[in-house]
Amino acid sequence: MKRSKILIAGICSLAVLIGIVAVGWSLASKKELPKDVVAVVNGHKIYKKDLDMAYSLEELRYENAKVSFEELKKKYGADVAKELEGSLRKKTRQEILDEMIEWLVLYDEAKKEGCEVSLDEAKAYYNKTQKMIQDVLSGKLSTGEMNNTQRAIELINSFVKKQGISEKEHEEMVIKECQMLLSIQKYLQEKEKQYKNKHPNATLVEVGDYLKSLRVNLKKKAEIIVNKNI
Repeated sequence: MKRSKILIAGICSLAVLIGIVAVGWSLASKKELPKDVVAVVNGHKIYKKDLDMAYSLEELRYENAKVSFEELKKKYGADVAKELEGSLRKKTRQEILDEMIEWLVLYDEAKKEGCEVSLDEAKAYYNKTQKMIQDVLSGKLSTGEMNNTQRAIELINSFVKKQGISEKEHEEMVIKECQMLLSIQKYLQEKEKQYKNKHPNATLVEVGDYLKSLRVNLKKKAEIIVNKNI
């Protein structure tokens, strides 16, 4: 069941790859931004249309999570379903923007540290995920969550259609996002490894606190300008 939950969440939100926690940031300046730009991170622009799309995906994830929660509750009982209750909270636009800002900060750092995953590697990961999805839908991979997977696919297909983009364009967008998030994952894993080498007796809580402080400090150093009217 755990594998299936990760798969379904991955379809609706690639953030599941690294579990980034949204935290506050320091503003680089109070410079006014164009109406179509919601933030600039180290020179990288985040456009309103990108935020709108990301928030629409969050709404899809939330709707799917509500249905999945009730199905799991009936199938496995309230105790199991309670573990997933946190996923029922829908993130705000501000929280989504916080995550997008943090991804860009971490991605820049991943590239500086030589942790960027190639586009070919990202495409291979995407293709592997697609094969896993097809295996679930065809019954080759038994997870007991075929209905959830099918529903998630239908939601994504409906989303792509409403956005007026082709399947190829959507695939290219997902692969690029995979490249970013896999690079961030690789970078954070490397930082975790380095920390554990220096602190072999560190607890999971201490490692988690270190990674959290790392993200906070990187955002403090970054040049971030945010449009107040998002």
